[in-house]
Amino acid sequence: MKLLRCPPEQEIFPLVHDLDVILSEGESYTVEFKENPDKSLPSEVCAFANASGGRIFIGVADDGRVIGTDTGNATRSRIQDTIHQIEPNLKVNIEVHDSIIVITVPEGTRKPYSCAKGFYLRSGPNSQKLERDTIIEFFQNEAGFATMKLSARIFPSRSNSTSRRTGGISGAPKSVKCSTERQFSETSTAPPP
Repeated sequence: MKLLRCPPEQEIFPLVHDLDVILSEGESYTVEFKENPDKSLPSEVCAFANASGGRIFIGVADDGRVIGTDTGNATRSRIQDTIHQIEPNLKVNIEVHDSIIVITVPEGTRKPYSCAKGFYLRSGPNSQKLERDTIIEFFQNEAGFATMKLSARIFPSRSNSTSRRTGGISGAPKSVKCSTERQFSETSTAPPP
């Protein structure tokens, strides 16, 4: 097998034998095999972005056998175009390893991600379409986390007394409305200044 090298921090296969190990271990929470770049590719990429990230090996059968795929520029362009339908935009790394295309999907920083078929999340070795209640819960969890990160950037701590009163976020409002019109209230027992 010919190994394409990239900068050390981006190496997909630091050693040639790693591919054999990945293939022998099979699909997992972070590994997906696809024989070709079919219609399910956007949902697989979406699922990895909504989870912890992962790699998709195109040209590999579900049982781990390398069957190969077209690795030409036209195929890689089609894959990139397909991935561009994911919202919000997501940058992935596409590498060629002999007759296999490897798509490395990072954990998304702007979750949740969706494609034309809906919202997907990685669950064990499978990508599952999220149902209504799960989508609502996912939005609430991500909105709460995003609100905390945004508030920390907008209202940096000015003093310890203010930090204690607002839970570490100086000048933060007592409640924050998110786009779903749900209101997240701060619980504080400290009196206002």
